[in-house]
Amino acid sequence: MGLLDLFSDKNEKAAADALKQGYKNAKNESYNQIDTGVANANQDYSSALGLYSGLSDTFNKGVGLYADALGLNGADGNARATSSYQAGPGYQYATDQALQALERRAAAQGQLGSGQTGLDTINAVYGLANQDYGSWLDRLSGYNTYAGQAADSQANIYGSMAGLDANAGAAKAGYGWQAINGAAQAQADYEKGKDQTGANIIGSALGIGKTISGFL
Repeated sequence: MGLLDLFSDKNEKAAADALKQGYKNAKNESYNQIDTGVANANQDYSSALGLYSGLSDTFNKGVGLYADALGLNGADGNARATSSYQAGPGYQYATDQALQALERRAAAQGQLGSGQTGLDTINAVYGLANQDYGSWLDRLSGYNTYAGQAADSQANIYGSMAGLDANAGAAKAGYGWQAINGAAQAQADYEKGKDQTGANIIGSALGIGKTISGFL
C-alpha cells in the first residue's frame, strides 16, 4: 500500500463492490440451479401423473356405472347400467347359447312355434340375468377400490410437487437472505473503511501541522 492509498477509499470501494457482486452472482446461480432442478422434477412428476390418467378415467367410469346400477342416479342411471350389462360379451354369449339350445330342443319336439317355447325362452333369459347380474355388480364394485387407489397415488404425486416447490422457495429465500446480509456487511465494511481513511487524513494533517510548528 502506497502513501496515497492512506488518503483514498477506492480500494475499499472496489473490494466492497466486488463482494456485493459476488453475493449477487452466487444467489442468481443458486436460483438457476434450483429452478432447473424443480422444472426437471416436475416434468417427471407430470409424466407419472400421465400414466395414471387413462387408468383413472376407466376406474371412474366403473364407479359411475356401479352407482347407476344401484339406482343412485335415478331411472336414467338404471337404464344405462342395464344396457351396459346386456351389452357385455359374456351375457350376450350365454343368452345366445341358451336360446339356441331351446330352439334345438323345441325343433326336435316339433314345438318350435308353440307358446311353451316362448315361455321357456323368457324364463331362460330371465334366469340368466338373475344369475349373472349379481356377479356383474360384484365385479363392478371393484372399481371403487381401484379408483380410490389411483386417486391416492395422484394425490401423493401432487403432494410431492407441492413439497418440492415449497422447499425450493425456502431455499431461494435463504440464498436471497444471505446475499442481502452479505451485501449489507460489505457495505458496512466499506463505510468503516471510509471512516478509517478519514481518520488517516485527519491524523496525517495533524502530524504535518505539528511538524511544521516544530520548525517555526
